[in-house]
Amino acid sequence: MAVNHVHKIRILSFFQDMFTLIFAGLIIAISIATALFQSVRYTVKFLAFAICLMVSGTITSLIQIRNGRTPTNHFLMFKIFIASLWWSGLHADLRNHGPLEEDKPYVVIANHQSAIDVFTLAAMWPWNCVVVLKKSLLFLPGFNLCAWLCNSIFIDRFSREKAHKSLDDALDQIKNHKRKVFLFPEGTRNSKDELLPFKKGAFLLAKEANVPVLPVVFSRYKHFYNHDERRFDYGGKVVVETLEPVHPADFETIEALSDECRRRMTAALDRLDIELGADADKKAN
Repeated sequence: MAVNHVHKIRILSFFQDMFTLIFAGLIIAISIATALFQSVRYTVKFLAFAICLMVSGTITSLIQIRNGRTPTNHFLMFKIFIASLWWSGLHADLRNHGPLEEDKPYVVIANHQSAIDVFTLAAMWPWNCVVVLKKSLLFLPGFNLCAWLCNSIFIDRFSREKAHKSLDDALDQIKNHKRKVFLFPEGTRNSKDELLPFKKGAFLLAKEANVPVLPVVFSRYKHFYNHDERRFDYGGKVVVETLEPVHPADFETIEALSDECRRRMTAALDRLDIELGADADKKAN
């Protein structure tokens, strides 16, 4: 019996040693590949970013579920998320943030570039604000329940009837709860320098609610992040600049209101691009 017991211990010890060696080998292999190959480094970082988002959402949901649905749940989630991204070196420079801190309703719009926008939103998120999100995000684990608890409005872009219902919900948030509503007027991610044509929803909402549109620009990420090039550099800087409110009553048509917001945002993005490009050149030299 004693011999069998010793034999079992040796077998168990052997498998433990083998598992340790395999695990260590995988860690070393991933580390070497990450150091040598930019595409691997990008994939590892992007997966880490997604995991941080899902874990942050899960933790927030478990803590805040007792509070029910309220926009104030955003702040804990975003605080945890930003802390979890310490490894990325991402940082944000908030400019002219005053209007976002005002306790009055706006339709807040911003350019939509990539998943990195979640970090940017976390850095700039205003008080008493809900966001309109595409319905597919309901299937992102961890994030989905957290977004629901934050009173987010999910829009089905493939159903006109359901999309109108979502905008009605947004209108209710503005009129009856005096909240800000955040939307991406491009409607989809766009990493190119030129903004996509704006959808009408945000501007129809502002006109119907009789509240100003508040354009916000997220500086272009291309100085540290590029999906096509598989590049996600450490220490990326994002400038978040809030522009002056645009009042729907000053425009005869929804198209004119949309065009003016797009014009102002394009000018601000181009100006910030020159500034950040100069900063990048200084670092390179």
